Amino acid sequence: MYYRDDTKDLEELCDILDKTDMSICSKSPMREANTLQ
Repeated sequence: MYYRDDTKDLEELCDILDKTDMSICSKSPMREANTLQ
């Protein structure tokens, strides 16, 4: 999984992965935490 300090890059990466139907990021705790904020 992608656990990095630069959350902006992480969000961009997750958005790309989500669009390409690789929803690993949407299941990650970090992704959920970012969504809550």
